[in-house]
Amino acid sequence: ETGPSNAFNIIQALRSNWLVKRGRTSFVQEGEIRVYVDGSGPNSLDILRTIHSDNIESIRFMDERQATYRFGSGHEHGAILVTLRGG
Repeated sequence: ETGPSNAFNIIQALRSNWLVKRGRTSFVQEGEIRVYVDGSGPNSLDILRTIHSDNIESIRFMDERQATYRFGSGHEHGAILVTLRGG
């Protein structure tokens, strides 16, 4: 049995709500969910498709408040943090 092959597929299968844009008001649809890999970024969601599941140590989600506190403005939809093995 094989599992999801990359980070995007893992999130889609286990935490699909992380991929949904959110905001306090309905007009906050601009921008996107930001992705940080081993602390570097921001990247678009597309980078998740390039990260093979065997290389992932952990994946976590930060809401707007947490992501803005850590990384600054521009995180209306939150951030996904990926830590790679040996990273």
